[in-house]
Amino acid sequence: MTVVVGLVIALVSVNLATADEDLSARAFMVLWIAISTLVIYWYLFRFAYDLRFDTEDFYWRSPLRSGSLPLHELRRIRVRNGTDGIIESANGNRLHVLAQKGFGQFCLSLASQVPSLDIRIGLTHRLLEWIPGPTMFRG
Repeated sequence: MTVVVGLVIALVSVNLATADEDLSARAFMVLWIAISTLVIYWYLFRFAYDLRFDTEDFYWRSPLRSGSLPLHELRRIRVRNGTDGIIESANGNRLHVLAQKGFGQFCLSLASQVPSLDIRIGLTHRLLEWIPGPTMFRG
């Protein structure tokens, strides 16, 4: 999907440079390219889709980035604005994750390893837990 959106951005950019459109059509194309580029950046680099932990480390992965940190550096997990989960570390770094079904149970498992972890999960995500189907999070 990312490749398809990238190709569409390239085609719209070529059309923007070569077509003789009026100002409103060009403004819409520039706005569309900017928003699409921002969304692709967040999807590829910022949102983690794979979260795991063992007895000492927390691991995460996004499509083009991955990393780990010691469990004792985790400070807070919160879900705000529906399903936007944020995991904060002691050094101030934030990891964004899509808080889907199973994220609450994942957080409880993580809290059993890190008792000082502050977890704040909102109503929208609590309702997601009731939706039938498999979970994508593992401890």
